[in-house]
Amino acid sequence: MKRFLPIFLAGAILAACQVDTTPDYATQRLERGNARVAECIATRCETLDLDSARLAEYAVLGTMDHLRVLMTSYNDFASLDDIATLGALKELHIGASRVTDLSGLSALPRLHLLHVQQLDVSDYTPIRSLTGLRELAIGNSNFADLALLRGMKDLRVLDLSYSEVSDLSDLGGLRKLERIELLGLELDDLSPLLKLRGLKKVSLETYDASDKVMAQIKALRAKGVEVVEAEVVIVC
Repeated sequence: MKRFLPIFLAGAILAACQVDTTPDYATQRLERGNARVAECIATRCETLDLDSARLAEYAVLGTMDHLRVLMTSYNDFASLDDIATLGALKELHIGASRVTDLSGLSALPRLHLLHVQQLDVSDYTPIRSLTGLRELAIGNSNFADLALLRGMKDLRVLDLSYSEVSDLSDLGGLRKLERIELLGLELDDLSPLLKLRGLKKVSLETYDASDKVMAQIKALRAKGVEVVEAEVVIVC
């Protein structure tokens, strides 16, 4: 007498015998990165987005002198030496990458936008040379010294959220500053913001803020500045 396996059991055995040809996530990221670079080289694109993608060798980026905007965040990009030849670059996004040394920024004097948030960097002094910056994101880090930004007279957008900045007094010279992100900072004096005539928007957290800070927020609003108070969710 013939015997047959139950349909569900036969299906399970068949599935177990098949070879899984689905590429893993790391391989998918590599393939995505290679494809984007190849297309960019072929079309001589000015903007290359490698966010969450990756390359086996990032040195190829240094040959792409047509680039003006490079986004290589959330991946294993590790050395600015790989892009030292891209002197015409205007925007650079390397947040949450593996870069630990910012000295290579000296080779990129034309940058207008720089995102270097969430990096394991101990020395931020190289950003001092980028006096043409209009937007800087440097939060989620151990950055603390706003004096390094004094020469950035054209800076309009600044994100310091979740950094170690605790004193805003060195912002006084940034007269073109329009928007500043201060989430997660412990600040006891916002008066430097009141001196910024071009300021339009401030984002911060006011949980446990002092009466002094709340009064300064009121003064900012009276000047027409939009103050966004982010809600803090306390998990017990």
